[in-house]
Amino acid sequence: MGQEIATTLTLGRKKLTGTALLESGEVIFRGEARHVFRAKGMSRIAAEDGALVLEGEHGVARIALGPKAAVWAAKLNSPPSRLDKAGLSKLAGAGVVVVVIGEPDAAFARELGAIGATVKARAKSAPFAFVFAGDAAKCRAGVKSARAMIAEDGAIWVVYPRGQRSFTENDVLATGRSLGLKDVKVMRFSDTDTALKFVVPLDARRGRK
Repeated sequence: MGQEIATTLTLGRKKLTGTALLESGEVIFRGEARHVFRAKGMSRIAAEDGALVLEGEHGVARIALGPKAAVWAAKLNSPPSRLDKAGLSKLAGAGVVVVVIGEPDAAFARELGAIGATVKARAKSAPFAFVFAGDAAKCRAGVKSARAMIAEDGAIWVVYPRGQRSFTENDVLATGRSLGLKDVKVMRFSDTDTALKFVVPLDARRGRK
């Protein structure tokens, strides 16, 4: 989502100045102190008098957002799934082919099955490919294979672990770019993994001059 607003946070008797950032399923406040409010586990999320109200173990937090308070509350109460963010949910029931390279978590496999996706290790002109890479070598091999299997207007999502010094986002970016791909989006894939989206640049697609 990536919506950031300069604001104030009232938490108990404290009133702090800073910025609030809306991410998928959470709000991150940075300023005089840093707080992360995750929607999961909240007892109440609501908009009241121009403030986003978040009730949980931390007590009651109020973030001044004006008209945006209702929008943020709605998004936190019904956050988009990772399939929504990847652009797959809109194809639910269409039998869309998804190439999966590597080992996805069991929940992701179930989610693909729930929308009627056909999962394949190899395909031709697939609209989506997911590469699960734990290191640089697997990333390069996986992206290279996926590049040969996706449609010209298809997408390759590289899923990689966060917090590793030996294999970082820069390594993923370098791999995709070295194979002639363009990075266009990043999303939180799970509590431990990030996903980065690559596409074939328009000027490199067949039929374009």
